[in-house]
Amino acid sequence: MSVPDENPIAVERKIFSAVDRILVNIKVLIGDIGSNLKKLPKQSDHSCNTGDDEFDDAVALRHIEVNIHAEQLGAGVNRFQDSIGTKHHAEEESMPSLAEQEDEPARPMSGLHVRRLLDTLDGQLMQCLLCLAIFPPGEAIKKRLLIHWWLGEGIVQSADAGKERFNELFDRGLVQPALRRGHCRRTHYFRVHPVVHNQLVESLGFFRFLGHGKGNVDE
Repeated sequence: MSVPDENPIAVERKIFSAVDRILVNIKVLIGDIGSNLKKLPKQSDHSCNTGDDEFDDAVALRHIEVNIHAEQLGAGVNRFQDSIGTKHHAEEESMPSLAEQEDEPARPMSGLHVRRLLDTLDGQLMQCLLCLAIFPPGEAIKKRLLIHWWLGEGIVQSADAGKERFNELFDRGLVQPALRRGHCRRTHYFRVHPVVHNQLVESLGFFRFLGHGKGNVDE
């Protein structure tokens, strides 16, 4: 008596399960890469500043480029796991309070709320926001450095235009203040909440955006 062929669905499940185990090991290695990159000087670590703004910004931009490649690795593995149906998504949590650092009330944020906000953005503002996906969630980011980056990519044509675009993101709650000092109410540093970050990386095709080149988009 011949032995019937194994159910194709069962075969697929076994293969995908084996692939997922490999991907999990890869994610561990990517985590090690991330741990090492976290040792790089932070923008907010003023003790690392040389006093030369242009040099400091050039170093920071080099760190951005390195982090882009690390984000690509991690996002690629996540998409691979999504495609074989083995990645389990955790429920999104409410935004933790930033009151201890910001002295401002916390604003709860869900993935659905963020997606609705993103649907209201024009093409140029979307590109401005997509640049933030390469920063670790919750990290303090220098506003001036971000605007310089937008200028270098050709997304905005002037520093004033960059400030206007930043203010729009701020007013919509997509970025929030960080490292504020009691005597100064201006925003020099800001953060991106993990829920916003996740939507940028996973829902908006951030890495496809990286390959589209420079230039303003006005859709």
